[in-house]
Amino acid sequence: MNSRDIILDNIKKANLSQIPMPSNKIAHTIFEDKNKQFETTLQSVGGLASWLSNDESIE
Repeated sequence: MNSRDIILDNIKKANLSQIPMPSNKIAHTIFEDKNKQFETTLQSVGGLASWLSNDESIE
């Protein structure tokens, strides 16, 4: 029996108690104006946000 099998066998033999699953509820941050928040954050690290109108293209 190799070490992998020994470890797995010991795990199977162990009398482990059930542990409840942790909560997956995450408190999300909600911004009133997501575009303004993005622009502010981008500028704080030296970036520049440019907004295009509906008829503009980046090409």
